Amino acid sequence: MTSWTRFIDKSDVKIFYKQEEGLSPITCFIEGVINAPLINVLTIIGSVEQFKEWMPITPISTVLKEVTPFRKLLYLRNALQWPFWHREIFVEGAGYVIKGEKAIGLSMESVRGGSWFGHELKRNP
Repeated sequence: MTSWTRFIDKSDVKIFYKQEEGLSPITCFIEGVINAPLINVLTIIGSVEQFKEWMPITPISTVLKEVTPFRKLLYLRNALQWPFWHREIFVEGAGYVIKGEKAIGLSMESVRGGSWFGHELKRNP
């Protein structure tokens, strides 16, 4: 990970980030150990419609399109406090199995552009 800047690098938590060429946001790589049954973690991450119940600043959380059970388009609206404006977020969420390491990878990425797998994004300016 030579092109990444190390933020935290401990045995149970790793956080790295980098500036992508031509893009203003940064990309984060986060790796951590969660001491809980895997089914609990996957259930929480997969329950997008419930995010609004346990994330107070997120009054809207929904799945807009599901390409596979492990690849979805998510819509979140965050209600930030003054002096900040509310933010809407279109996110591609994906999960995959890494058999050789007996691990599961999860990724979330902001969706750029006007559509995702044929689904037209209606952004609120």
